[in-house]
Amino acid sequence: MRTIILYGDCGDSRLTFPLCRALEQYGGVIRLNRGNIGEYSTAAPEFLLYETDVLESVQTDGGLLLLKEGAAVPKAVTSACGIAALILPDSIPAGEVLPADVPVLRCGTRDEDEIALSSLEEQCAIVTLRRTLEIGDRLCEPHDIHITLTHPTDPCALTVCCAVLTAVLGGDRDSFQI
Repeated sequence: MRTIILYGDCGDSRLTFPLCRALEQYGGVIRLNRGNIGEYSTAAPEFLLYETDVLESVQTDGGLLLLKEGAAVPKAVTSACGIAALILPDSIPAGEVLPADVPVLRCGTRDEDEIALSSLEEQCAIVTLRRTLEIGDRLCEPHDIHITLTHPTDPCALTVCCAVLTAVLGGDRDSFQI
């Protein structure tokens, strides 16, 4: 099971439910949020989404850390904690001090963002991976990713979902369903 930590205000679900719908398409997910447990899958889930607003330490093998709007990068995040990548929506200030030894995927519209929304229509979108990224033992080369939308999705959540899928499924995929 692959671990994804969604860090920030637990009452903010703008990333939570689009991410659960996306992960449901690729193996299913168990979501833990405080005292709530939700399962989105038709078979044994492949992903664990742990949503928290407190993160004192992290010990995972290749997990992902996503920051919600307004969340600062936790001090516990270093390469020693096992995080394969840190995913930041464009709401995180560009000046935020980031761990130098953990790959970072910025999602948004700024020049420094690695994953950017190029096109958005009612039932499809194109997201562009702008730079070569090394995530774990995978190399992700720049390319366009065509997205089939199953539900209307906020542009920020769409780029974050695409970053997660790129990190966990591989950077060579040229299409996703979200």
